[in-house]
Amino acid sequence: MHEMELKFLLDEPATRRVMAGLRRLRPPDQRLRWRKITSTYYDTPDFSLRAAGIALRLRRADRRWVQTIKISSGLHAGLSEADEFETPAAGGVPSLQSLAEPVREEVARLVSDAPLLAVCESIIRRNASRVDAGRGTQVEIALDVGEIRAGGRQMPLQELELELCEGEAGALYDLAATLVPEPALRFSSLSKGARGFLLAQDKATERAPEPRTARPVRVQHNFTTEQAAREIFRECFDQVVANVQTVLASDHPEGPHQLRVGLRRLRSGLAIFNDAFGTPKLAEIHTGARDMGRLVGTLRDLDVAHGEMVLPLAEEHRDEPGFALLAEALSHRAAAQRAHLRKTLAADEIQSFLMSLARFVETRGWLVNHDRDQTRRLAEPFKNAAIRVLDRHERRAKKLTKRLSRLSIEERHELRKRLKTLRYVIEFCGPVFREKRVKAYVKRLRRLQNVLGSLSDMDVIRGLLSAPDSPGAENLAIQRASGWLLGATSAKADLEWTRAQTLLRDLEAEGPFWR
Repeated sequence: MHEMELKFLLDEPATRRVMAGLRRLRPPDQRLRWRKITSTYYDTPDFSLRAAGIALRLRRADRRWVQTIKISSGLHAGLSEADEFETPAAGGVPSLQSLAEPVREEVARLVSDAPLLAVCESIIRRNASRVDAGRGTQVEIALDVGEIRAGGRQMPLQELELELCEGEAGALYDLAATLVPEPALRFSSLSKGARGFLLAQDKATERAPEPRTARPVRVQHNFTTEQAAREIFRECFDQVVANVQTVLASDHPEGPHQLRVGLRRLRSGLAIFNDAFGTPKLAEIHTGARDMGRLVGTLRDLDVAHGEMVLPLAEEHRDEPGFALLAEALSHRAAAQRAHLRKTLAADEIQSFLMSLARFVETRGWLVNHDRDQTRRLAEPFKNAAIRVLDRHERRAKKLTKRLSRLSIEERHELRKRLKTLRYVIEFCGPVFREKRVKAYVKRLRRLQNVLGSLSDMDVIRGLLSAPDSPGAENLAIQRASGWLLGATSAKADLEWTRAQTLLRDLEAEGPFWR
């Protein structure tokens, strides 16, 4: 049996809200009933089954033991897919001989002569019910409250599972939107068994939110356009959601930075597939990511101005009190903007955007029924689409580099954004080209971007200090410090722009690796 589940981690307040949601979904005459379920997970001493993506579980519900083999095909955006094979387990003892035919031989090969050991167990109370989600779709909603035990350790677990019994997978996300409470989505990234195995090895099963940087996408040379799109979108989604959690839970300035990076990467990734998908949904997600990015960008700019530009000067020039006062003023503004950002990220609009994005990525939300040519475009080798999009972004950048010496401040900023987008596209498409040439091109592009990024930071501080509501509007000491800083950044900007032009010529001499 193929199993598809959407899973969320909950805390106490979230569990209470989910319970309230369950009561609303059930008929008035149905009571919420709890049943105890004990599951024990087995493996060889060297975890050979787990290494192969196979879970062997014995579960006792009421007085009945069931032996289950699960072969997982992944867990992304909370959506878990697995092939599941169940057989009775007399006496609660695992028996390879009684496994179903499709998996018996493979499991026996992996286990060989090794003993099967109980690695961990979950003991939960489950409240489950089946609901009609409309259009022929049936979903089982299970609220699990209990704990996982392994190696003499234990951890509490509260989890919501929505399992697709029949119908369309998109309904799982629609239903989740009515059940999962704010302030933030917490898609589950691990199964109960996986958490138990980590606990058995004394490893963290759930870490505190921390900034999540970009990671390489797993695009391969033989991927179709659709296969590449899913991998790219999954990576962008994971980075965005992880950093939303970080911003909500931490004052770490890297959280807003990586959230903005994730949103920019998402927008760059969406643009790669405009032609192949041909659906207005792409524009809708692009707009949501852009609007969210603008809000995050305001905080990021304040963090950079305070932490990277003014605070070091305050520590270096302790005899000039204006720098310390300016740093304090910017710190207060950043704190107010962080509070505003957190409130916005926890609001329904952002939560709906993230849920919609997860649904789009995991349920092939780009499919257009009336577009008869879309199947051909989705099946096209990704390398073909990559060449076209790289050509397009290089042309957009060259429209500005042709008159490099005459660019205005605004045009320099636009050039930086176009080159940044080109770099993100290269990160996504690079794996289908020759690695050596890609690395050489990206190395030069990064050097150029670092200089352009420094110029952008200078523009930000000039904007903050020159605005009518600048921190020093009514303080002479801050005004003196601001004047010094404005003069210093202007002089440095001229030098950096000269350097940027040299690096840009070096990049053009390198030549595009995709041709």
